[in-house]
Amino acid sequence: MKKQAKGYFHEAKWLHSDYTPTLEEYMPLALLTTGYEALSITALVGMGDVVTRDAFEWLLGDCKILSASQIICRFMDDISSHK
Repeated sequence: MKKQAKGYFHEAKWLHSDYTPTLEEYMPLALLTTGYEALSITALVGMGDVVTRDAFEWLLGDCKILSASQIICRFMDDISSHK
């Protein structure tokens, strides 16, 4: 959640300085601020003893299903909010 809050702060700095980032600058931060990473970790914590340490390491590593979910969410949100 700290990483997500830092991401929101960085987006706010861009907004207040009227800076438009390039796609390469925007995407890593945009994927973080979807909230999917924090939601996924919270869901695993809520499962109690069923979830092992390996599951957390898998999720925090190069988890392709999490990355794909973040990309889909971000693009759907950005496309729907674009004027």
